[in-house]
Amino acid sequence: MIVRSSLSSTARHFLHRGCLLAFACWLATGSLAAIEPVAPQPEAPRHVTQWDRFEVAVTNPKTYADPYRDVRLEVVFSTPYGTEISFWGFYDGGQTWRIRFMPPLYGLWRYRSVFSDGTPGPSGEFRVDGGKIPGMLTVHKANPIWFAGDVRPVLIRGLHVGDRFFAANWPEEKRAGFLDWAQGQGYNLLSIASHYLNRDAKGRGRGWETPLLWPLDAREFQKMETVLDHLARRGFYVYPFAGFFGQKSHYPQDTADQELFVRYTLARIGCYWNILLNVASPEPNLDAGWMSAADVARLGRLIRDLDVHHHPLSVHNATGDDPYRDSDWTTYGTLQGPKTLDRARLSAGLLKNHHPAKPLLAQETLWAGNKYHPDYTDDDLRKNAYVLQFSAAALVFGDFAGDSSSGFSGSMEHAELRQSRHDAVKAVWDFFATVPYFEMKPRQDLVSQGYCLAWPGRDYLVYLEKGGTVDVTVEGGPYTVTWINARQTVEQRAAGTTDTGLGLQAPDSGDWVLRLTRTGGGLPDQIHLSWQGDTATTLTVTWHTTSQNNPAVVDYRRAGDTAWTSVSGKTFRSPGDGWLHRATLSGLTPDTAYEYRVSSDRGTAHATSHSYLTRTAPRAGTAFTLAFVADTGLVGRIDGNASGTSRIMEEVTRDAPLFIIGGGDYAYANRDFRFATVGGAIDEWFNQWQPLLARFPLMAQFGNHEDHLLERYTDWSPRLAHPPGSEEGRNYSFDVGGVHFAALYLARENTIPDERLDWLDRDLAAARQRGARWIIVYHHVPLYAHGRSHAIPPALRARLVPILEKHGVDLDLTTHDQNYERTFPLSGVGETLKVRSRSPDRYRQGEGLLYVKVSPAGKKSESGNDFSRYAVPQQDFMAVRETGTHHYALLHVTANGELKVEVFSLPDREGRKTLLDSFVIAPRSATAAVHPASLTQ
Repeated sequence: MIVRSSLSSTARHFLHRGCLLAFACWLATGSLAAIEPVAPQPEAPRHVTQWDRFEVAVTNPKTYADPYRDVRLEVVFSTPYGTEISFWGFYDGGQTWRIRFMPPLYGLWRYRSVFSDGTPGPSGEFRVDGGKIPGMLTVHKANPIWFAGDVRPVLIRGLHVGDRFFAANWPEEKRAGFLDWAQGQGYNLLSIASHYLNRDAKGRGRGWETPLLWPLDAREFQKMETVLDHLARRGFYVYPFAGFFGQKSHYPQDTADQELFVRYTLARIGCYWNILLNVASPEPNLDAGWMSAADVARLGRLIRDLDVHHHPLSVHNATGDDPYRDSDWTTYGTLQGPKTLDRARLSAGLLKNHHPAKPLLAQETLWAGNKYHPDYTDDDLRKNAYVLQFSAAALVFGDFAGDSSSGFSGSMEHAELRQSRHDAVKAVWDFFATVPYFEMKPRQDLVSQGYCLAWPGRDYLVYLEKGGTVDVTVEGGPYTVTWINARQTVEQRAAGTTDTGLGLQAPDSGDWVLRLTRTGGGLPDQIHLSWQGDTATTLTVTWHTTSQNNPAVVDYRRAGDTAWTSVSGKTFRSPGDGWLHRATLSGLTPDTAYEYRVSSDRGTAHATSHSYLTRTAPRAGTAFTLAFVADTGLVGRIDGNASGTSRIMEEVTRDAPLFIIGGGDYAYANRDFRFATVGGAIDEWFNQWQPLLARFPLMAQFGNHEDHLLERYTDWSPRLAHPPGSEEGRNYSFDVGGVHFAALYLARENTIPDERLDWLDRDLAAARQRGARWIIVYHHVPLYAHGRSHAIPPALRARLVPILEKHGVDLDLTTHDQNYERTFPLSGVGETLKVRSRSPDRYRQGEGLLYVKVSPAGKKSESGNDFSRYAVPQQDFMAVRETGTHHYALLHVTANGELKVEVFSLPDREGRKTLLDSFVIAPRSATAAVHPASLTQ
């Protein structure tokens, strides 16, 4: 039995959320255990949308000398998946305290609370559903040098604004007018000078009635929240320019007061999805410094450990290198500069300070009109903005007339606006929004000049500030060459294709963006094998090209032969873009290696694809191995949830099975937001798996994600060539080496039509009559599953199990619920269920039916982007179960006729695979075949 302690499970959940350090802090405080459940106050059921604010007002009639210090309202939130989060409420004036929280997960949440002096607080529950909030600003999980909002990338378009922004004596109509303009300009982040504090300094905050947050005063915080609420409604992210502890401002000096201040502030505004956090500013490390590096680090760790919502955290550095780049408490970098017209120096300085796993905010790096910056022309602003974006820096722009309190974005007075400055930078952002920048990384090593962002093997962007010729080191090819006029990006000039990336000449001496996009150019992709007929003597090849102008020919030969044989097939429209081609090779020799290649579109430089090596199936009596995979997802998924997919593919490639059976849920088009169409996501899945599927035939069954979650059966079925079956091919079967495989379409938990059961009954009866030595049935929805992701109704087992047992099925192979479970050999269902053997790993054929659920093969559950945690203790009939890792299975039919199953476990993101479970079923002797009905206990 695989055992996982509750602490390990909880820690893994929070590690996925990037929260392990804070979680350890909660455990160390012991505050979770200290709060006992209290009787809930009467309360109506609540509904909150994901990332929105859950809030409860609490009345405490007791009188306290200092309610900010004398008592604390302790709260424990229970997530829908059983983990607990300790937090606290805050005093809001009079006899009122409040509890606020920002729930990141769908489902039913619970909370309980108590005051530290024993006064009961409220308890209750609330349900979280989907909404329109894009998600808390955070680090892009798949490519952490960029920002994201939950799972979608966020292209930061930042603008710095002056101290008056939060001021009560700045008229509300002026604030609203400024925000109308900023929204129309496309800005989505405001860096705000007096935020979290009041800068009482000449030429800075003096004279502006900005919230005075220290000493603590609920009324002052309420003023700040009124503005923050307005910004959230408009969709603006907020960077607090001066942070928690600002130079020449009101903030606590005593360490205990500093913790009180941070706790209180986070209790009030930690529920905002649109804020970044900043320890201190301006420039605590400037010159002799007004705050030591040790204090910066101490306060950074304090904020990190207290922020249960895990907002991005940094510190506002002085011009120069970032001394906190590698600190354990920063989750993004804040960099000033270089402030220069030397764009090579600008790029080098940004890249030097860009941590490979943290986004970089370029603050005070391109502030037009500021006295510490060069005298930028609008052309300079455009060129510097391009270099900043090509260095993967999130830009905060500024428009001034001297210092940072002057000019339009210091004063926000429309009469001082220099519109052309903003338009120059906006054009760069508008272009970046049209390309997959979030898949790319800076790669100066790949270009002979200019500035490069690359998704190697897929997409390359090169910015040339003075035209000229550039060499780009590319992987594979060919690539479509496009020159984009950086001054007017609507002008895009096609320049043919390149196989090498060498000697690419800009159209003129102005600044240009070169884009190289991997293209088939008529070359085939998505090449995959399957069987439609006899697995020992046929192979079916399917591939894709951009046009229908393709002869649909496959050349093939035995490995080692010199002459090719050609066979023609058919061409038909793909459900996605382009065209599919299919041809079947027949008359092949069993258990023999073959080489093949497929035709390109006519007029393509290369007439065929590369050649691929595969093998026909053996006749009965020969050993072979197959792999089972399901719940894969696509590599590079924005939310980082397909964290094991690439390694599963690598491991299966090393195992080199004869073929692969798929249990369903492959592309997850409804959750992978990189693709504009379902077809685009499915095309990507076949391309990612081509290195395997061009060698090992795929016999796929379909899951709920190919049935009713955006994707449909008709999006997939034309791409896959299977034997004829029932329900338009949804159910089919085939034989390999005397083993019968029945692929049953079972994509929903609550239904299985009579027609499908009748087909299965007839198919299994025919297989037994032919003398199949093993029968394996595979389908997506399992018959036994105990995870929280997918409950299985008993009625499904009651309808299906009698047919499986009637025909002596040996193995029922499933997936769907993202964890691993395997039963002992069983017979019966419900009240008649019996365990026929309790051996851990060796059984006799006919002893009972083994149910094996193998999931996931790379993609974790959508429930919290985690594995499916068990809802009940391990059942008596369950031999092995494990959650918290990725899984795939190898099935071996051995030379002596045994069926051996091995299930491998891969840790999330990194680590070696281990053998999780292995068992053997010994075959019946030829003279002692036992019908299941004759078994005795």
